[in-house]
Amino acid sequence: MVVTDQFTGVFVKVDDCYVAYAEEEPSAMTQGRTIEEAQRNLIDAYIQLKIARGKREIRKIRAEQKAIKFETELTKTHKETTRIPLAATIPA
Repeated sequence: MVVTDQFTGVFVKVDDCYVAYAEEEPSAMTQGRTIEEAQRNLIDAYIQLKIARGKREIRKIRAEQKAIKFETELTKTHKETTRIPLAATIPA
């Protein structure tokens, strides 16, 4: 399946190159010697950002599925269950 996203590239001339970012996704940023090179690089950066986000979502869904299966099996065999709110900082 192929999905085509539309986005606006913002190109800023800095010295002898162009710095570019996606207006809708400022995390997608790059540069190029020419505006054409910056445009190609920005499309690649945007795609890589979307792929990385998709992989994170897939990992999150799989982890949730494993957790649900584990919890279901555990609570079937152990009657005493304690729930404790926890937090973890995950590096991006």
